Amino acid sequence: MQDNLATIMNSLQHKLLVISAFIYLAISPVISRAADPAQTESLQSLVETALASNAEIGMAQSRARMFENRVGQAGSLDDPMLMFKFQNGVVTSPFDSNLDATTAKVIGISQMFPYGGKLELKKDAARYEAEAYRYQADERKIEITLMVSEAYYRIYMTRKMRGVTAKTIAVLDDIIKVAETRYSVGQAMPLDVYKARIERAKMEDMLISLDGDEKADTAALNAVLFRPADTPVGVIADFGIEPLAYSADDFKKIALENRPALKALGAMIEKKKADVELARREKYPDFTLSFEYMQRVPNGMDDGYDMYSLGLSFNLPIRKSARAAMIGMASSDMNMTAAERAAAENTIAATISDALARMDKRRRQAEHYRTSLIPRAQAAVESARISYGVGKLEFTMLADSLMALQGFERDYYSLLADYMMQRSRLEAAVGGRLDNDNK
Repeated sequence: MQDNLATIMNSLQHKLLVISAFIYLAISPVISRAADPAQTESLQSLVETALASNAEIGMAQSRARMFENRVGQAGSLDDPMLMFKFQNGVVTSPFDSNLDATTAKVIGISQMFPYGGKLELKKDAARYEAEAYRYQADERKIEITLMVSEAYYRIYMTRKMRGVTAKTIAVLDDIIKVAETRYSVGQAMPLDVYKARIERAKMEDMLISLDGDEKADTAALNAVLFRPADTPVGVIADFGIEPLAYSADDFKKIALENRPALKALGAMIEKKKADVELARREKYPDFTLSFEYMQRVPNGMDDGYDMYSLGLSFNLPIRKSARAAMIGMASSDMNMTAAERAAAENTIAATISDALARMDKRRRQAEHYRTSLIPRAQAAVESARISYGVGKLEFTMLADSLMALQGFERDYYSLLADYMMQRSRLEAAVGGRLDNDNK
């Protein structure tokens, strides 16, 4: 009778293990989808939303327009000076123009003209500065795009890990049932049940941690999108990863042509060159032309004809040490900006090489996990569960194989997400989206 009961229990345990194995392989995507909102979330759509609504981009664009408006101002002459005066008035009757023939009412106008080329240099400097700020606004768009992409793929990774953890909990629930059944017929120790429940509690704690991570990443994403922190993020579809068709040198060339940060620094270098040349031309004088008209009143023997005067004045640029210092300061500023661009080029080149190396490593690792480690770990778990169900394996070994599989699956999704985040870094470094079909 006891032998028949043991046979029935073993058969029941085997069926439970087969069913739970099927659940183990199929439940993860279901759980992951059930936990997420129904609508699929497009990364491109999120990026477009961020670029349209992010206040920092609007601020950068407004700053660029402000400097664009300075170009016309920099290329204009100073306002002319209009002058009125009462000339040669008699002290005893200061406002009586009939007392003396030299007394006159005068109106005059004057205009200052900078030395040749100064005005154009000022205009060029303002134009290059405005251009630099336009590129800085474009650079901020790249930074915002990167922030959106990184948050997007972190949420993807967290959800996938949560699915793996939930799947592991479901499997542990089945193992607990088997352990309890075996214990009830004297084929297992109560310690197996306790250990299984402890492992399940660990998984529940991991779920709590992952839920917190997703909330934090969602809040970070919504902050960039300028929408409420608790706005839900839709389903993030699975994706594949493939090697890129171009080398680090190819991407470095693209970066030199496309990266707004480098263009901004290039424009600032041109602006500083104009500043240097303007400082050099300060050793030449600026000129002021003036015209005055004097209205006189006839008096005695003087017919009191009206008179006029023309004048030309200019400053004397004799403070050579001050102007030499001005040239030196402008030159140093230009050299500093040129060095800043060289440093930026070096940093971008290093970022490209680093991102490509990490992407290649993550891609090869993910492929190894997908085709080798995870299938073998799954087979090991299924074998261990069957062996445990018939009393040929200790629970500790079953738990070890299950935790190893969970670790491999978590690592796999971490590799996928990190690959895409590195790809986003590479796109930011080169200044645009990557396309294997064209540069």
